[in-house]
Amino acid sequence: MTVEIDGSYGEGGGSVLRLCAAMGIIFQKRIHVFKIRANRDNPGLREQHLMGLQALTKLCGGSLVGGSVGSTDITFMPGTIKPGTIDVKIGTAGAIGLVYQVLSIGCAGFVGTPDQKVEINIVGGGTFNKWAPSTTYIINVLMPLLERVGFRSSVEIKRHGFYPKGGAAAKITFYPVQALKGLVLDERGDINTIGGESVATVHLKNARVAERQATGFTNAIKGTFAPNQMKISMIYVDAANPGSGITTWAMTTKGCIISSGSVLGEKGIPAESVGKDCARDLQKVLFSTPMATVDEYTSDQLIPFLMLSKERSIIIAPQLTSHAKTNIDMMRMFTSRPCNITEKKDVVVMEFPAA
Repeated sequence: MTVEIDGSYGEGGGSVLRLCAAMGIIFQKRIHVFKIRANRDNPGLREQHLMGLQALTKLCGGSLVGGSVGSTDITFMPGTIKPGTIDVKIGTAGAIGLVYQVLSIGCAGFVGTPDQKVEINIVGGGTFNKWAPSTTYIINVLMPLLERVGFRSSVEIKRHGFYPKGGAAAKITFYPVQALKGLVLDERGDINTIGGESVATVHLKNARVAERQATGFTNAIKGTFAPNQMKISMIYVDAANPGSGITTWAMTTKGCIISSGSVLGEKGIPAESVGKDCARDLQKVLFSTPMATVDEYTSDQLIPFLMLSKERSIIIAPQLTSHAKTNIDMMRMFTSRPCNITEKKDVVVMEFPAA
């Protein structure tokens, strides 16, 4: 059976491709996607989209027809994910975080004994990217929540990479899934810890960029949280070109992990301002919607796993993003699992009843 998918539907971006190809693996269905990114200024597959599809194809031993930059029509024929090791090469500064996303969803149906695993050795790409999740976010925000859902993984950064050269290296490991669990985050609770990581390359060590980013963040937010609540680490890393970034998140007494993502350092912008912008973004997501139990971006990423689980889940997001709505609609093409959406004044409640 072939599932026909209009690639211009909804958000109409790369997430449609990544999600549907991953679902093809789990449900063992051939996927035909047409009109890929048809509503975008530069339609068709871009390199980062093709990279994700090729990685999924290699992961499951499947085949891909139409896999070239600019293609508006692809057919993906999935194989089966088995324990083992594959190598993935990312051109330029393509995001390792996006590779994790697409492969993690594909591995949600990976079944095996506890000692088995799938390892992906990544060469190239970036750990910090402007329009994609940083690897720091993946490790500290998304992965702990997915582990509570019953999906266990790890990411080892062997070398960082920044725009424009990339040049990162990492190892992603996925472990067999026994059964996906529910995730009930219906209360935020009190914020007890602000975590974070300020990263800069060794090129910027003399300028103390990692420290200055962290200081900019703590100075901007210290009126809201006590110093002993903030745990911001500062590290210097090797990379092909100078670069920096800071990622922060809040942890609550009810088990929520909420982040505003990362802010990248840019030439001409003081490191203190980078940290200050990160503080502003985190404060906005924490206090403009105080009832939310996940941030917008994390809600998008959790949806496929929660719709694959048979247990009850509930998350509260600041809003129903176009990505989230598209993910829900795409998942409904593969499963009848209900997702009840209740939009309130400041938040949207997503509930997935027990099957």
